[in-house]
Amino acid sequence: GSDNELIIRVGASLAQVPSSVCDGWDYEKNRYIPGIYDSVELIVSKTPHIVNLQTAADLDAQLVRVTAEVSNGGQVPVGATIMATVREVRSRRIVGRSIGTIDGMLPGVTAKCNATVPIKNPRWWTPEDPFLYELTVDTGADTCKTRFAMRTFKSDPASGKMLLNGKPYFLRGTNVCINRFFEDPKRRAKPWDRQWVRKLHRKFKGMHWNSLRYRTGFPPEMWYEIADEEGFLIQDEFPISYGGWKSGTMDGWPDQILATDLIREFTEWMRERWNHPSVVIWDAQNETPNDTVIAAAIGKVRKMDLSNRPWDNGWGSPQA
Repeated sequence: GSDNELIIRVGASLAQVPSSVCDGWDYEKNRYIPGIYDSVELIVSKTPHIVNLQTAADLDAQLVRVTAEVSNGGQVPVGATIMATVREVRSRRIVGRSIGTIDGMLPGVTAKCNATVPIKNPRWWTPEDPFLYELTVDTGADTCKTRFAMRTFKSDPASGKMLLNGKPYFLRGTNVCINRFFEDPKRRAKPWDRQWVRKLHRKFKGMHWNSLRYRTGFPPEMWYEIADEEGFLIQDEFPISYGGWKSGTMDGWPDQILATDLIREFTEWMRERWNHPSVVIWDAQNETPNDTVIAAAIGKVRKMDLSNRPWDNGWGSPQA
């Protein structure tokens, strides 16, 4: 029965970003374009409600592990039984179901509920065959959906090669610098035009590319969805680029940004992207020789990813 007010801020310079937050500075950019950058959703539900979903494929066991974060936004303790249902995106055929439970959660508490969903004869995702599944999790008061794929991606220290679904896979591709594209006077609404973005990715495929590095700024969410559908392996770079260019020294790292600040931001970034099969490498930074703050943050967050993707650390030393 109470009013809720939404405040939307449009148009702010980098100088207005708190000094403890990475501002996305890029020495090859001239202008930073203001505006609402990506899609916005207002989600209304009863409680217990789903805060986040994470999937992790197990190809050998032919199953997907599901972790649902469920929150009690009510006034009394509640329990929750979640129903996890997996469908093929193309056919809409149900291929797996499982149940998980959470005992009584106190008001304001968020808890994790795990479920294991067997998938008989799963179809593996590759750039050549980008086969997608859809997971629906229902608490009885809230429903949440996400897409995922039966896909693993690891680095093999012994051979120095990347392994897609357990086998060596060679990455061919390019960099997409979306923030620099925004400055192009012919850019207009293209980054938000689904048909244009799909055509762009298909042009990449026509050049025999299978991988992309999204760098110096994240593209809109739709780009990741299309990469999932068209079959690209994404090295997803967090917009940090402070290597010598900003301060005139070899380490231009802003002292106000602490590991605790990066941990918070890295966590939000991973939670937003970790179900995308296209995202195969977390890239912590670009051309920044900081081996203390960034490395400490990577060490704290990488275990949150149940798929255990490899991490890149720019000019910093490898962390694993």
